Amino acid sequence: MSEADIIGALARGYCSKENEGKVLDSILIEAMVAEIGKLPQEPYLGYATTAELIDEVRVRIEMEGMLDYTTVGGEEFCEKRALNEVITQGEKQ
Repeated sequence: MSEADIIGALARGYCSKENEGKVLDSILIEAMVAEIGKLPQEPYLGYATTAELIDEVRVRIEMEGMLDYTTVGGEEFCEKRALNEVITQGEKQ
């Protein structure tokens, strides 16, 4: 949600039937937007199980296409590892 979305939502609150007679306070709107901006943007996982946390991380990694990422050697290492796995599987058969 963007800052503009939040400002728009707060401004629309002034347009409701209950608030139509009130004068819009732009300084108050800015302060409320700043406070809302400090709220966590990610889902709260405080009561999640370990399995749920692992699933969440896996989905995020899959979305980025980084499930096979390795910190050692980059793409070249991944290619060699995949080739070694194919060779190893062939030897087992």
